[in-house]
Amino acid sequence: MASEARPLPRFLVLKSYANLKYLRRISKEESIENNLSQTFLYFKEDDITSPLVKFEMERAKKNKSYVHLRCCNNNKYLCLTEDLYIQASAEKPIENDGLSSTMFKYEAADVDAGSDKHNIRIHHPTTRRYAILKVDPTTPYDKAFYTDNTFPIDKRDTSSVFTVLDWDRFAIFPEKVSFSKKEKETTKSILSCRNSDSYLEFVEGQSVGDLRVVNEIFTKRDGYIRIKNASTGKFWKRDEDNYILANSSDVTWDDNNTIFLPIKLGEKQTVALKNMGNRKFCNKEKGSGVYFKAEMDTMMNETKLWVMESVILSTMYGFDFHIPDGRVYNVHIPIDDSLAAKRQNNESKETSMDIMVSYKKTKSQSVQTNLSLSFGFEQTLTLTVIPEILSGTIQLSGQYTYERESKDESSKEITVETTYKAKVPAKTIPRYSTTNFLPSFGVEHHQKTRLAFLGHTSCSNSNGKLSTNKASSCPVIIEQP
Repeated sequence: MASEARPLPRFLVLKSYANLKYLRRISKEESIENNLSQTFLYFKEDDITSPLVKFEMERAKKNKSYVHLRCCNNNKYLCLTEDLYIQASAEKPIENDGLSSTMFKYEAADVDAGSDKHNIRIHHPTTRRYAILKVDPTTPYDKAFYTDNTFPIDKRDTSSVFTVLDWDRFAIFPEKVSFSKKEKETTKSILSCRNSDSYLEFVEGQSVGDLRVVNEIFTKRDGYIRIKNASTGKFWKRDEDNYILANSSDVTWDDNNTIFLPIKLGEKQTVALKNMGNRKFCNKEKGSGVYFKAEMDTMMNETKLWVMESVILSTMYGFDFHIPDGRVYNVHIPIDDSLAAKRQNNESKETSMDIMVSYKKTKSQSVQTNLSLSFGFEQTLTLTVIPEILSGTIQLSGQYTYERESKDESSKEITVETTYKAKVPAKTIPRYSTTNFLPSFGVEHHQKTRLAFLGHTSCSNSNGKLSTNKASSCPVIIEQP
């Protein structure tokens, strides 16, 4: 009997069980080289921190056991093409009984008995086709996300098995970091490599610019990391007494004592590190010691580490926004019919009336990073153009220069008054309504810092919300009594 499928996380990564690669969107360069659409997907990625591997799950409205999958990199939904490949090309969720439906159903895949891995199979209900890893080494379609016409699928075929990984559990680090512990309310000790013998110890008052506290992070599959200390140029390693030293010259991933699993904790900038040699969590040694050891069976307050990027000041500029991959969302237009004009036309001929509406127009910008740990230092971000929603589409506006210094969001609000003139037929009671238009948009650029720029704009008044910034589009509804 097949086991019940576990719920999918909201943000996820799919790994092929057959080739152990992550599903990702094709790059622009690969698209041009192989003459493939930029919506093409295949299992070729080794770097789990790449923004190309992140997908979002949304529950279908028609059937809650079905899901939509959205590629976070281009904001498109996964769907079947006419040649039965799965690509990220649908602008919005589609819930119908045809090939164009973006609804998928997943089920538990009973492989790796006793493993805690989240293995699933995915099929397209309306076509009864299972998703598979396509193997075709002689063509550009090798390792593509494809669908098989066999139903039910052969359960011995692992090309239809995919491992689900929860994106939100990954601790994605900046390239160079320091680790510290909060000893008291105002005191922090920073993890430093001792000059004489490479033991890692907690020291108070050391600068984040000191090479002894600077560490370079190397990430492997499924979020495992190795850590190289800048002062010794060697990797962290657990010794036979469970102490951690920065003394390993091994450049392979063969020694589990040099491999750590970072687990992101609830507080910003905090992680716990689990050494894979003895599968214990690292902590400041028990008692009054200062050394770093892997000796805790579970995560506790003693295993909590603060992460800081080893940079004093950073300036970012020269952003390239991917406007075609942006999307307008949160658009809804409820109509309020309860607003009656004070003036009635009891005459036998048509007349006119003026309607004055005062509303507030708000624009806000926020900056987010794909790094799951915050920077921990001062940054300056300069944008000479910013994306805006203009005439229902996302366009770059050069009207503003946006500068950010250690702030996550800025906003600007203005009040606008508009007068509408409407004709009122004879013997009628005029009523007018306002509509609500609350668009937001997301645009990513993909420099090494992997920052995402998000914007939001809305228009509102005391009686409701206007449908657009343009006065001429405010609807006026005339009702016969």
